Amino acid sequence: MQDYFIFNQPDMMSHYSSSPVPRPENFKMHTHEWCEVYYFSEGKGTFKIEGSSYPLESGDILLMRPLESHYIDIDPSHRYTRFSAHFDPAILKGLDPDGYLMRPFYDREAGKKNLYRASSFKSEIYKSYLKNAVRETENRRLQILSNILPLLNEISAAFSAGVNETASETLDYKIVNYINNRLSENITLDEICREFYISKPHLCRVFKEITGSTVWDYITVKRLLNAKMLIGSGIKPTKACGECGFNDYSTFYRAYVKKFGTPPSKSG
Repeated sequence: MQDYFIFNQPDMMSHYSSSPVPRPENFKMHTHEWCEVYYFSEGKGTFKIEGSSYPLESGDILLMRPLESHYIDIDPSHRYTRFSAHFDPAILKGLDPDGYLMRPFYDREAGKKNLYRASSFKSEIYKSYLKNAVRETENRRLQILSNILPLLNEISAAFSAGVNETASETLDYKIVNYINNRLSENITLDEICREFYISKPHLCRVFKEITGSTVWDYITVKRLLNAKMLIGSGIKPTKACGECGFNDYSTFYRAYVKKFGTPPSKSG
């Protein structure tokens, strides 16, 4: 893989990379605490977001909000080039107090209306923002922010006009959505199978195909990230543990340390 640049700071990170022969096993399902703007420059693949599938075309833009799980099912026979920018939503609070630029991230269901294509925009000015964001510069942070902000403005206009692409509401999406709506509950595989009239082997196979993860790994990661965000907002770890679906604090503690490398009490 060729990294044109990798930029990492406490409240944002970005990378522009190209893989001549991308290996699908390197692109696993993940989720994070920041918003992400992803630009697909070249390649062949399908982006999977919370059970929804988006076949990709060169020039596509996708948005993911915090805790929205995603990965790319990439074709290794094509070069894969992409740019992504992750940022803490707090960066924009002073510039966008009404949250206009955040609407495309939050004012929708998880896994829905993530994709923007050239046809979504009234003009091609958005392309210049992407081009400028990745060009050589002595101040990478300023370069990214000064172009991502107007890009988000164009995306927000497209979102308001209702011209962005959405995925169909398939069984895959319904299963993931069902789980996401019950993360704080004592959910079981038997319950999910009864709801959708499928067997456990069928559920596990389908879930692995659509998320790249097992059901329990998915649930655990989502619960841990929810807990981390609650703790960061001032909620005590013991309370966050219960609110996020963990029945036993010692189990929660071990999983938290394994995932984040630090005890819950050190995350606030």
